[in-house]
Amino acid sequence: MRILVNRKNIDFTLENEKKLGDIIRDLEKWITQNDNVIRSVKINNKDFDLENFNNDNSMKIEDVNKVEILTSNKIELAFDTLRTINDYSISILNVFDSSIDEIIKNNDEIMEGLALILEGIRLSLKILNINPAVIITSKEEKLEIVLMELTRIKNEYERKYLDNNAVDDLKNLLNNMKEYVIKIYKWGVVKNYRKVKNETFKVVPFIDEILKDLLLVCRDAEKKFEEIGTSIQIGDDLKAFNGIYYLSGILNEVIEVFKVIKGSIFKNGKDILEILETERIFGDITNDLRRIEESFHNEDLVNLADVMEYELKPQFGKLVDIINKINDFIKII
Repeated sequence: MRILVNRKNIDFTLENEKKLGDIIRDLEKWITQNDNVIRSVKINNKDFDLENFNNDNSMKIEDVNKVEILTSNKIELAFDTLRTINDYSISILNVFDSSIDEIIKNNDEIMEGLALILEGIRLSLKILNINPAVIITSKEEKLEIVLMELTRIKNEYERKYLDNNAVDDLKNLLNNMKEYVIKIYKWGVVKNYRKVKNETFKVVPFIDEILKDLLLVCRDAEKKFEEIGTSIQIGDDLKAFNGIYYLSGILNEVIEVFKVIKGSIFKNGKDILEILETERIFGDITNDLRRIEESFHNEDLVNLADVMEYELKPQFGKLVDIINKINDFIKII
């Protein structure tokens, strides 16, 4: 049996495999371990339907002469998915330019497209390791809000026809989808720079735009401290926890972006990140978050509020200043 992965022969020794399905699964595990995914499979020069594949596939190994598998890097898959999201959005908007009768006639296809858009965005964000809270448009509109609204419409109308209100809402949301897709792509390049690095890139592409967005997001996140404090005072622990979880997510994005900056822009000598003492600030913030978590666990809301107000909030403010200074520095290099 010949096994080809991306048109190259590979050595594959049969062990306990008794069916074709056993071989495909073993190959899938090996491919996944190499940070890739299977895109297509051919068996004896015929396409093999992976979507309808199941454990009962009974084709005997002795009947298989050749297995051909094409794979893609997960990052490439995410970028391909982003293009698909934009295509689905355009298709739905084209239907909305028709009469209401035509919209009703294509209701199932519209809802299926909406589901695929949501699935594609979430898959891309997961693969590219991006928090939707940092994806904003030029008008400072947030992707996380769009995802909530699209999910609401999907859940509300999946068992009934779209009405004029739903169509208007979808038009407004999908008209901006191209800008969200482009912004996800730019964040994906920055956060996965080492995996998608191109020799033509002198510095990380889009970094100035990403830092500008990150600065806006962090300044907005500073308001969360007051909201969390109020939630603690009135005993709304769930809202307080959600606020802290949100802040932790934003801080993680900052740390990830700083890693890229440090590893690709400031490589020699005492770089600006060291001058601004970012490592110390990140360490202090990490310790503060750990103490907050312990206070939550111990139900010590007084200590939790003190750490939030007098320790974490000032450190977060310093972080915002650092992002602003780095952004100004990058503009001149």
